[in-house]
Parts: sequence; structure tokens; C-alpha cells
Amino acid sequence: DYLAAKKEHALYLIYSGGDDAFVVGKWDKLIDFSKQLHTDFHEFTKNPNVHFSAGLYLGDPHYPVGRFYRDAGRLQDAAKDSNRDKDRVHIFNQPLTWKGYRSKINFGTGLAKMLSKGDGKDTRKLTMAFAYRLLQLVKTSFFERNDVSKGEKRGGINMPRFARNVANMRYLFARHGYDHAETEKVLDGVEKELINDFLRSFDFDSKNDMNKVREYLVALNYALYTIRSQKNSDYENR
Repeated sequence: DYLAAKKEHALYLIYSGGDDAFVVGKWDKLIDFSKQLHTDFHEFTKNPNVHFSAGLYLGDPHYPVGRFYRDAGRLQDAAKDSNRDKDRVHIFNQPLTWKGYRSKINFGTGLAKMLSKGDGKDTRKLTMAFAYRLLQLVKTSFFERNDVSKGEKRGGINMPRFARNVANMRYLFARHGYDHAETEKVLDGVEKELINDFLRSFDFDSKNDMNKVREYLVALNYALYTIRSQKNSDYENR
């Protein structure tokens, strides 16, 4: 309750009992809160075998609390069921470890800064349209719904589509001035790190490597949500 009510989070603790809790608030504050809660929890327990999973539901502010309470609960269950070790978090339709969660949120933070500078006039500037195209390429590389008759599971790899999208993704980067040679020569700092990190993730050797590509949905969605929030805030403050 103390952590949720802190000024930097300003969240509402609706329910806390047993080993469950339900917290409501602004989407980015919830993400920051969940990371801090996970850190504080492990500093308190000092036991890696004691852990928890979480589901973060992001929806319209007019959506009834009673309904997204159940939605968040389903995401929490999906996080736990996604791996036998549990200790995971589910956000943007993707379950991942807490370490992976932090990594992709950090990646998304850096990407949002790059997107905010892109104005479309310089070919070597990331734009919102470019980020949306990347999001589409990652998302369509996997099945988005279960199909029992075909044995397809949501989140499973669509191999033919994945292979095509790898080629499409590399072409997209090259068209925007981010081919490998130019990246090494021209870019520096966080921009070089982000672009190379994304490109390396598609140099896969196994299905496990391919599955990790889907985690970039978290980074891309976080970056796009951040930019939209900034634009809405600027509009409201006019």
C-alpha cells in the first residue's frame, strides 16, 4: 500500500489479501510500480525460490473495473502457465521473465526517445510509421490465436511467415539507412546499440531464439504507447 501510494506511482490499491493484489492506475506508472515491487520483494525475501507472477492489463479508462479485474487475473494466470518455473509477467499479449521484462522496457524507453526525434525528413531517423511496421512484422511472425484443428497455438511460430518477415525486416532497415555497414560507420551511442540489438535478435539458430523475437512486442508497444501519451499530454496542455 505504501509503495503504490508514493507520489511517483500514485496508484490505487483496490485489493490485497493472501498472496494476491489488484492495483489500478496510469499505464506507465503501473509498469514502473511492478518493476519496483519485484525488486523490493526480492530484497525483502532474499530467497530466489520465493517469487510471484503478474498480469498487466492496459485498457480504455472507461472500461469497468470489475471487468478488467477479471482480465488482469487471466493475464496473471497466463503468465504463470507460460513456463513451469512461473515467476513471470504478462503484458502486451506477451509473457516473459522479469529479467526480460526489464530489458524490453528499457529497450522501449530508448526507442521512444529515438522516435520522438524522428520527423521523416532524414532517412536515418526512426519514425512512428517505421516502428508500427516493425511491430507488424514481429506480430505476424507468430500465430495470434489458437486453432485446434491445425494444431496451432497462440504465440507459436508461423515458420513460412517468419522467414519472409526476416527478409522484409532487413529490407525495411536498409531502406531507412540502417544496413549493417552504415550502422557500423555512422551510428553511435544508444541508437547503434538499439538497432544492433534488434538486428541480432533475428540471427537465430533455434526455435528458442525465434520465440524470443516475440518479446520485442513489449518494447515496441511500450515505445509507441509512450509517444502517444506524450502527444496527448502536449495537446491537453495547449
